Amino acid sequence: MSEEENTAIAATTTKRANGFIVDLDYSLMNLTENLRSIYLSALEEIDCGMPVEKFISKVYGRKIYTVAEDLIKETETESADFVADIEKALDSALSDATPVKLVSAICKKILATDMKCVFVTSRAVNIAQQVIEDLGMDESLILKADKQDYLGIYNSDVWAKAANMIHVSPRNCTVLTTPAESARAAMFLGMRTVALTNSMLEYQDYSGVDYFGALTDNNAEEITKGIISNAQ
Repeated sequence: MSEEENTAIAATTTKRANGFIVDLDYSLMNLTENLRSIYLSALEEIDCGMPVEKFISKVYGRKIYTVAEDLIKETETESADFVADIEKALDSALSDATPVKLVSAICKKILATDMKCVFVTSRAVNIAQQVIEDLGMDESLILKADKQDYLGIYNSDVWAKAANMIHVSPRNCTVLTTPAESARAAMFLGMRTVALTNSMLEYQDYSGVDYFGALTDNNAEEITKGIISNAQ
């Protein structure tokens, strides 16, 4: 074997694999903004005696079944049916949602590099697949996460599974998400985190993330370069 071939093999075996993991539901498609109307519609069907805004603040990031039981225990509505209606509405919202343009632009630039990409969703996987295909990113992988006890939040196990799908160490992955708890779960594994501002979640504690804030035309390129440069 020639010296050039040996050098090529050495470069291949020592090159660090890197991953980019995206919260499809709450970052790329921003279903959080759909929750208010979904809750309002669901609450119109029952008499829980609580304003919709207060319900949202109580349920997002908490165990939805437990909260639903407390809110509707005096009605004839079963909490399981109530939650199922919300889940069904979220699936429908995903199919109708418009992707966040700057987030999809970042994803496409990342995909043009050697980084491996996984989109995480807890919604109907066929809808998620169609979204990714429509965006021209169908070479990436999709992780169908189990419905989470805590609505809208992914725990460390989910991020670890995503990294395992692409055979990349969590420490060599960057996670793009929205809820603070999802970001902290990724940080727990040593992942880098990009957490995006959302009007419903601004009150949450985002301390410790590598980047937190709103994406704008002025900073999207800088964030993209930061993700790529960290992977080199």
